[in-house]
Amino acid sequence: NYFFGRDSTKWRSWVGHYQKVVATEVWPGIDVEYRVQPEGVETVFRVKPGADTGQIRVEYEGLDAPLVIDSRGNPVLQTALGRVHEKAPYAFQSERRRQVDVPVRFRLLNESSYSFTVGEHKTDRDLMIDPLLYGTFLGGASIDRLRNIAQYPDGGFVVCGNVTGQGFPTTPGAYQELANGSVAFVTRFSSGG
Repeated sequence: NYFFGRDSTKWRSWVGHYQKVVATEVWPGIDVEYRVQPEGVETVFRVKPGADTGQIRVEYEGLDAPLVIDSRGNPVLQTALGRVHEKAPYAFQSERRRQVDVPVRFRLLNESSYSFTVGEHKTDRDLMIDPLLYGTFLGGASIDRLRNIAQYPDGGFVVCGNVTGQGFPTTPGAYQELANGSVAFVTRFSSGG
C-alpha cells in the first residue's frame, strides 16, 4: 500500500509487487530464489546438475548465542528479541512429473553459519533445497536507522529510529505522513510480523 500525502485520491492499495527474486550463480551452478509466502520469506537454493551443494554457506549476524540445531533438525537462533525457530530443510528433485524427496539436513559450520548435508540424489538433475526462513521488511527509499527494539509479552515488538527521505510506510492519519529531512518513527509489529 502507498499512502503518500493527504490527498486520498492519490493513495494506492494492494499494489502488485514481485513474488520472487532470483539471484543467479551465487555459487557456481547454484541460484538462490527468494519467494514471498504468507508465513514469511522463503529461500530456495536451486542446484543445477553437477553443482556442489557443499559450496552453500549461510551466515547469521547479530546472534546473542551460538546457532544450534534442535532434535528435529530446526535451527534455533538466540537474538536480543528472544529465540527464533526456523524450519528444517526440505529437498527434492523432479522425475517424470513427480516430486522425489531427497534427504537433507543442516550442517553447522561454526557458531553462526551452516551449510547442508545432502543424501543420495541424481547429480544429472536439478535439486531444490527449500528451508523456510521467516522475516519481515520495514523501510523507505532512503536511509533508515533503527535505534531501539522492545518485545511485548504477546510476541510482538516495537521498533523506533529515524528516517531520512521519502517512502517510509505510514498509516492513514499518522502525525506526519511524509518524511522531510530526518524524522523519527515508531512501528509496532504483531507477533505474526
